[in-house]
Amino acid sequence: MQYNLAYTYYRMGRFEEARAPLAKAVERWPDIFQLNALYGAVLAKLGDDAAAYQALRRAHEINPRDAANLDLLRTVTLRLAKKSAADGHDADAQRYYKEADELANR
Repeated sequence: MQYNLAYTYYRMGRFEEARAPLAKAVERWPDIFQLNALYGAVLAKLGDDAAAYQALRRAHEINPRDAANLDLLRTVTLRLAKKSAADGHDADAQRYYKEADELANR
């Protein structure tokens, strides 16, 4: 039920309202792909790339063949790389760029 509520909010563009029920659901059922993928998408829409990255990576670990999740994970990883580079965290930026490249070649 929490997933359906959150998905409805997501489809309506009400991302902040989708966040709370998803956070609770992911905490309770951390191994469900759909919850992690939607949670990551919501967090990405809210601009919380670090948290989105974690949720999307978890979703990717559960289901590495989902193309939409893979694309969003790569996008978020690239945003983290650019932010790390801009903040002068070159080692982090390099790691994120390398991971984004690997994701692109899957």
